[in-house]
Amino acid sequence: MRRVASETPRSVWAATALFVLLGLWWSILSPPGVPPDENAHVDLVYHVADTASYPAYDGRARSVGASALAYGSGGIFFETVLRPDNATPRSDRPTITDLGGDRPISWPDPRTGEYEPLPNQMAQHPPLYYLVAAGVLRVARAIGGGEMPADREVLGLRLLGVAMVAHLPLCGWWAARRIGARRHACLAAAVAPLAMPQLQHVTASVSYVPMLVGVCALLAVFVAGIVKGDRRRSTAIAAGVLTGLALWTNASAVLLLPWVAAAYAWPLLRHRRDRERRWRSVRAAATYGATSVLVGAWWWVANLVREGTPTPSTDSDLYAALSPRPGFRPRLSLVLELTARWVPRRFLGEFGNYEARIGAAFVTVALVVVGVAAVAALVPDLRRRRSRGTAREGDAGADRTADPGGGRDRGVGSVTLLVYVSLLPELLAFVVWRSWDLYRSSGVVTFIQGRYLYGALVPLFVVVGVGLGRLLGRWSPLVLLAGGAALHAEGTRAVLDRWWGTPGSSLRWKVAAVGAWNPWFDQLPYVLLAALALAALAVAFTARPVRQP
Repeated sequence: MRRVASETPRSVWAATALFVLLGLWWSILSPPGVPPDENAHVDLVYHVADTASYPAYDGRARSVGASALAYGSGGIFFETVLRPDNATPRSDRPTITDLGGDRPISWPDPRTGEYEPLPNQMAQHPPLYYLVAAGVLRVARAIGGGEMPADREVLGLRLLGVAMVAHLPLCGWWAARRIGARRHACLAAAVAPLAMPQLQHVTASVSYVPMLVGVCALLAVFVAGIVKGDRRRSTAIAAGVLTGLALWTNASAVLLLPWVAAAYAWPLLRHRRDRERRWRSVRAAATYGATSVLVGAWWWVANLVREGTPTPSTDSDLYAALSPRPGFRPRLSLVLELTARWVPRRFLGEFGNYEARIGAAFVTVALVVVGVAAVAALVPDLRRRRSRGTAREGDAGADRTADPGGGRDRGVGSVTLLVYVSLLPELLAFVVWRSWDLYRSSGVVTFIQGRYLYGALVPLFVVVGVGLGRLLGRWSPLVLLAGGAALHAEGTRAVLDRWWGTPGSSLRWKVAAVGAWNPWFDQLPYVLLAALALAALAVAFTARPVRQP
C-alpha cells in the first residue's frame, strides 16, 4: 500500500476522486428503482437482512414493498414525474414496510394463466453481494435505531456500490503500468472510467454488478503482471482468491479461469525452450487454479448436489415455459444483429429499462474513438517481429518493463495486449450464447446487456489508453476527460428529461426536483456539481502536457 501511495501520481488520485464524485452524483440522479432490476436486488437484500438466510434459486418471490420503489404503488413515494413541488417531506417518507413490506406480488403464470407469486430471479445468483449488502443494512439500522425511510436505505446501499468500484482509475493506471505502457498511456487508462455514464448509472445502484466489477478490476492488475511473465506464488494466490470471490458473485466469472490461464500460457509459449521458466509457469498456473477452486467452488458444488446442475436458473425455467408462435424458427442472425445494435448503447448510456438514452451521435463518436484506439494499440506490430525488449520480458518484473517516463511502449506487444483484452470477446460470446439459448426455447430475444461486459473494463481501458497514447501522445488523458464530460452531461440531460421536473421545464427546475426528492438536503445537487467541476479542473491541471526539459 505504501508503494501504491508513493508511486501513484496526483493526477490519478484526482481522477479517482472525480470518479467517486460522479458515483455520488448518479446515486441521487436516478430515482429509486429505476436502474436495471434494482427493485429485485433491493428485495433480496431486504430478505437476507430480515431473515439472515439465503433462499433457493426459485424460493423467493418479489415483494410489494421493494417493487413500489419502481412502480409507486398508490403514489405514496414514487411519482410518475418527480417535481420539486410534490416531494414528500423527508420526515414523512415511507419505509419498505409502509410500502407493502414482504407481501409477495402475483403474476399470471405463462403455463397455466393462474396468478402466482412473481419469482425473484436474483436468488439464482451466488450470495456474496447480497450477504455483504444485507450486513451493511443491518449495521445501518442498528446505528439509526431501526428501519429508516426506504429512499434513505436505498441510497445507503447505492453508496456501497460506489465504494466497491472507487478504485477503478487506480486499477487502470497500475494495470497499464505493469503491462509496460508509457506514462501518458497509463494516465489515459486511469481517466477512461470517467467516460462511461452507464457504468456510473449501474454501479451507483443496488446490484451485484459493482462488486463483480470491483473484484475483476483488482484481478486485472495482477493479470497484467502475469501476461508479462510474473510467476510469483503470491501473485497466483492473490489472483486465485479474487477469482474465487468473483465466482461467489456471478456465474459469468467462470470465464475468468480461461482468461487467466491464457495469460499464464502466453509467456510460456514465448519461452518454450526455457525448461525452468516453463516449470515455474506451470506451477504458478496450478497454484492459481487450485486457489480459485478452493475459494469459489463451494456454491456451485452445493447447487450440483441440491439441484442437479451448478447453475440453476429461474430465467431458464421462465423462458422454457413460454411457447413460441407456431412455425417459429430461431435465427442466429437476429441475435447477432440485435447484439451489434444494442450492446454499444447499453454499454455506454441507456438508462433504466431503456427509457432514457444518450444521443446516437455520442454513441457513434465514442465507438469510433474506441475502435481507432484499439487498432492503434493492437495492429502496429502484428506483422513484424517483436522487439528485443518484448522478447526479454522477465518473470518477476512486470513493472520493470514499464516506461512511465516516456519513450516507446516497451513490452506492450500487440499479442500481449490481445491476450490481456481477450476477456472482453469471451464475455460478449457468453452474452450471445445465453441470449441465443433463451431465444430458441421461447422466441423472445433477451439478455443482451452492455453491463454484462463490465468485468473486462480494465483491460479495455488499458487498450484504449495505449492506443490513444500512440495517436495523441500526452494529450490523450485530456481528450478522454473532455469526452467523458460531454458524455456525462448528455447522460444527465437524458435522465433529467425522463424522470425529473415536467416536460419542457427548465434545467434549474429539474435539478431542483433532484434536490427536493433526495434523502439528504435540497442543496445536495448543487454541492455535488460544484465538487465535480473542481475535481475535473484538478484532473485537467495535473494531467496537462508538460514540456520535458
